[in-house]
Amino acid sequence: MPNLMSNQLATLPVERPTSRNVFFPNSPDFPLVLLSATLTQELDSHEMLILSFAGKVNEQESTVLSGDPVEFIWSSGLEKTTFIGYVHSIKPSVINENATEIYCVSPSYLLKNTDQKIYKTTTADAVVSKIAAKYGLKAITQRHPRVFSSITQAGQSDWQLLKMLAKQTGFALKTEKTSIYFMSKDK
Repeated sequence: MPNLMSNQLATLPVERPTSRNVFFPNSPDFPLVLLSATLTQELDSHEMLILSFAGKVNEQESTVLSGDPVEFIWSSGLEKTTFIGYVHSIKPSVINENATEIYCVSPSYLLKNTDQKIYKTTTADAVVSKIAAKYGLKAITQRHPRVFSSITQAGQSDWQLLKMLAKQTGFALKTEKTSIYFMSKDK
């Protein structure tokens, strides 16, 4: 059997072409160069994207502001992924004094708004769907059999209420892009 290194048909190293693009629709002429991007998400939390750029954002010319929309597209080979969200904060890098870090959050971050409401004779998944619709998000839910006589939201954020419902029902709660997932943990 021939060695892979001696095989003339094999090209080493095998690399997939990658690309990364960041768009700030409110600032189409963003002047900084992207150095790195880190996308993270913990269970029962929002997606967080940290973008590191060479250079500094000039505060007087303020090209990007907290609350501005952001779109980050990256691909590796044929697979293409998109993050859509909002700028949360802009900070100078703690590692490099001539770099800027922009922290971005997914649209589910809007669920931090507090409310006072009573949902009567309903299921947990129906409440998830109503809250998602309030923010223009898509709810991907699994029907839960328990019908609650009432679910009270007394000054909690919508996100806190959803986490409480997930805990009470034993369901998993996850946000991804503009969707909220609420279903059994085995799915």
